Amino acid sequence: MITVSINNLYDYDSVLSSFKNNNINFSINDSCNGNVIITSFDKDFIERMLSLGKTVLVFDTKSSWLSKSNRKIFKKDNIYYCKSIDQLVNIVKYFESNKSVNRKLFILLFLILFFIVFTLVYFSVNRETKDSKDDLRYQNIVFLGDSITHYYNVNKYYKNISVVNSGVSSYTTDDIYNYLHDGVYIYNPTKIFLLIGTNDLVHDKDADYIVNRIYDIIDKIIEIRPNASIYLESIYPVNNTDDEKVNKLKVKDRDNKEIININKKLQMFCNNTFKCTYIDVYNHLLDKDGNLNLDYTEEGLHITDKGYKVITDVLKPYVYELKK
Repeated sequence: MITVSINNLYDYDSVLSSFKNNNINFSINDSCNGNVIITSFDKDFIERMLSLGKTVLVFDTKSSWLSKSNRKIFKKDNIYYCKSIDQLVNIVKYFESNKSVNRKLFILLFLILFFIVFTLVYFSVNRETKDSKDDLRYQNIVFLGDSITHYYNVNKYYKNISVVNSGVSSYTTDDIYNYLHDGVYIYNPTKIFLLIGTNDLVHDKDADYIVNRIYDIIDKIIEIRPNASIYLESIYPVNNTDDEKVNKLKVKDRDNKEIININKKLQMFCNNTFKCTYIDVYNHLLDKDGNLNLDYTEEGLHITDKGYKVITDVLKPYVYELKK
């Protein structure tokens, strides 16, 4: 069982109520002796807890503004920023289910002390851990993009791991670049799934502009979160046919030929620079005529539940992939 200490939390009662409603098996410890600390933002207190080897969950539903100097603390390990009680509960439940937040450190020390005797056991356990799709204690995953990401119910498809949906309807590549602090950095992610560019196509941005701006986004993420893995999704196809289901006012002048051209450049960038992993979702969503399958779309642009299930099948191996 993990022990949780709650310090200086303005909505203490609502947090406790949510924990009880979710049947989380843990004990509350107000003396900060727990191995998981839940707190409002207090830089000095957080730094002291991190120095003691604690895992710190900063809970702030008000999303208060932090200065640049204060934001630097979220670059450290073992600190998570939670904007909602649901996200807080998911992280604590995952820690609780794995018995100990510091289990990885314990195993490492154990193997060092008994290296000679347990050499064969070590290699066996290490190989199994890398292949396991359940050992996701240290994953903090952000989905970043426009309305297609915004409408993606990630909590439905990726249960029992920490996932954040940072999609914002109507966002372009410029918007995402300017949104990186609130949409990415504060979550201290281990993985980022980026899907952006389709809205640029209806804002008079050509392929080179879109591609270069996506490069800028990736470079900026690497600069601030160098240890995060970046997964770049291909821009999804559209359906602009005369079918009665298609809303041409929504699809506008988006064109699959141009999308294919952009995706080729994005794939080449990832393959050549090793800054990101390119994921081809585009081809999994096509019908026999090369358009977005009508079963997968609401009106030619946005995605149905059936479409999101296909997308999830494509993304899941990367979501559950352990870092080498």
